[in-house]
Amino acid sequence: GGGGGGGAAAAVAFYDATHASARLAWGPAERDAMVAALAVELSPLVSWIASSDQPAAFEWSSAGLDERHPPVADAGGGLRVGGVYVAHFNAASGAGVGPTEAADLLKAFVAALSAEAAFLGRLQAEGAHRSAEAQGAAANLKQMWTSVALVLEAHPPLHAAAEAAQAAAQAP
Repeated sequence: GGGGGGGAAAAVAFYDATHASARLAWGPAERDAMVAALAVELSPLVSWIASSDQPAAFEWSSAGLDERHPPVADAGGGLRVGGVYVAHFNAASGAGVGPTEAADLLKAFVAALSAEAAFLGRLQAEGAHRSAEAQGAAANLKQMWTSVALVLEAHPPLHAAAEAAQAAAQAP
């Protein structure tokens, strides 16, 4: 029916497939989490339908849905910053981020870079600079710096603002 794009068959095919992009990572873990969330959310409706003394209307609220069903911890997309999966964002050369999102994404990268650098610094101070955690943190830093460069390259006004801020910080 209706709005094109294949309807229900296309939705089922999308659901059954595995996807990885800058904004979406979808695979078996996400499918399992979705099925579990739907079972929890639909259970009261199913009970209401099965009830012989149904009230006049069934009420459901989406309020608190994010808290009831948090995102899958490792969505198969790897490191995620500012709503994008960093490796996929970099692989797409930073495509898909418009000018209005770019500044917020850049701020998210700066915050994530700061936190990851501090984490790596603690590991190094503890003598764990060769640990798997330290290697992972170093890889994350490299990926995020690549992302920052892609954002600045794609959005010249942000690049100019970053250069001005750097010059101001270096001024006596």
